[in-house]
Amino acid sequence: MRVKVQGGTVQHGESSLCTTCCHSKIIRGETLNERIVECTSSVMHGLIIPFRVTFCSSYCDSRQPSYVDMVRMAWILTPHATKRRAAGFVRGEDLTPKEFADMLTDDPDEP
Repeated sequence: MRVKVQGGTVQHGESSLCTTCCHSKIIRGETLNERIVECTSSVMHGLIIPFRVTFCSSYCDSRQPSYVDMVRMAWILTPHATKRRAAGFVRGEDLTPKEFADMLTDDPDEP
């Protein structure tokens, strides 16, 4: 049985976090040693990273959908009927640009 301890010893076979980060710009050469990684996060804008990164506070997983993408995929409950649409569930991608913008700016704690 293998136990993984968060923040423990680094496994040297693991790839860098930069390979899946949405803030990284990676340029690869012909061999494995030929690569340039540039971090474009707001904290370290334009910083060249010469080593494998195992932890980063600005890490953003590019494999996960963003909040805007999740809203577009979601079924959204519209409790009030309008002239154009009956009350009920609507796909996020079927919202008009104004309705979509209102959905992103709505405060969920507000009645």
